Amino acid sequence: MSKEEPKKIGREPTFNADDLAKQLLKYITESNDPIIQEFCLDFAGCSRDTLYRLAKENRLLSDTIKKCHAKQEIRTQRGVENGTINPTFGIFKLKQKCYGWSDKQELEHSGCASIKVDWE
Repeated sequence: MSKEEPKKIGREPTFNADDLAKQLLKYITESNDPIIQEFCLDFAGCSRDTLYRLAKENRLLSDTIKKCHAKQEIRTQRGVENGTINPTFGIFKLKQKCYGWSDKQELEHSGCASIKVDWE
């Protein structure tokens, strides 16, 4: 016996990117610790994937999401500096793609190799 997929009833919900941007900006302004996932779940009624998909097509929403990330980055940096956020967690968080931090190793290649051998 195979299970049939449940029939979808009604239309897929539609979201207006400009309205979401306004709601998100209000959420960022009113929250000390704005989190995209919380906004989507508690305020917008959409998934994070939907929000990011709409942001690809709407510059206002994309810029507003960047403002949220900027506020989170500042809050995390200040929290680490004043001791309210664990430094290891802060570094881990800031290395997420949206914040642009990463471990970098700088290697210098001069193109020549010289080896000095002392035979005594």
